[in-house]
Amino acid sequence: MGILERYEARAAAWEHGKRAPELLEQDEMEMLKMFAWCVSEGSPLPDGVSDSLIDFINKSIKAYDARPQLRGLGNVLQERDYCERCAAKYMVGNLYWCTDCRAFYCIDCAMTFPKAENGNRRDSCGGELVCNTSNFL
Repeated sequence: MGILERYEARAAAWEHGKRAPELLEQDEMEMLKMFAWCVSEGSPLPDGVSDSLIDFINKSIKAYDARPQLRGLGNVLQERDYCERCAAKYMVGNLYWCTDCRAFYCIDCAMTFPKAENGNRRDSCGGELVCNTSNFL
């Protein structure tokens, strides 16, 4: 199952569950990766991504940010982590994120990966590398 199909299945399950809040995405990095993939070069936007998926992502982010006990999702981008390849430390918002695994890569290392058919870089696990391409939070 491809990335779009996997994301669309999550949105469809949310729709089938009558948009129950507990079916929204709970993992902060997964929310960020879903959003970043949808605005990446490899995304089939505007016509190939359903309104349901866009709504699912937006409502997940809004629900996450509304939780009083957690920091806002935008703060996650300012945390620091390491590039899997060179071990250089960067803010998460400046790293590339793999859509399938938890790997982070700096721009120099990310550009060494081959391009996928859709134009994104392909990680060795099969996922695609996406990044925070704008200040969307």
